[in-house]
Amino acid sequence: MRAMLRIRAALCAALICGAAALAPLQAAQSLPPEVQAALQRARVPAIALSVVVQDVGGGRPVLHWRPHEPVNPASLAKLLTTAAALDRLGPAWRWRTPVWLDGPLRDGVLDGSLVIQGSGDPTLVLERVWLLLRRVQALGVREIRGDIVLDGSAFAVAEADPGDFDGEALRP
Repeated sequence: MRAMLRIRAALCAALICGAAALAPLQAAQSLPPEVQAALQRARVPAIALSVVVQDVGGGRPVLHWRPHEPVNPASLAKLLTTAAALDRLGPAWRWRTPVWLDGPLRDGVLDGSLVIQGSGDPTLVLERVWLLLRRVQALGVREIRGDIVLDGSAFAVAEADPGDFDGEALRP
C-alpha cells in the first residue's frame, strides 16, 4: 500500500514538473492585439480559437495559437469545398434526387415500394423532402403498400485490389 502511494506521489510530481516545463512554450506565442480586439468585438473567447498561419511553402509558423486543439472545420473549409465543387461541376450544376416506384400504381395505390436514391444533394433539407413527397402525390400516389426505400448505391465503393495503391496489400 505504501509503495503504491509513493508511486502515485512520484507520478504526480513528474506530471506537475512536466506541465511547469511546458508552460513557457505555451506562453511564448500570444495572439496579436488586432486578433484579440476582433475576438473581443465578436464576443468570442480566445480559448475557442485554434489557428496556425504559415507560408504555403512551409517553414516556421508566423502565428500559432493552440495549434493542437481539435476543432470543427470553420467556414473556410466550406469555401474550399464549394470552390472545388464549382471547379469540378460548374456553376450550372443541379443536384438530382431520383425517385421511382417499385411496383404497379393502380387507382392511387402503389403496390410496392417508393425508392429514393440519395445523391449527396446538400440542398435536400427536411422541407425539400416534403416538397419531393408532394410531387410524388401530384403524380397520383395516394397510398404506398410497401416501404420507402432510401437507396445509397450512388455512394457504393467499387471493389478494388488493396494492393493497387502501393503494391502492399497486406500492409495497413
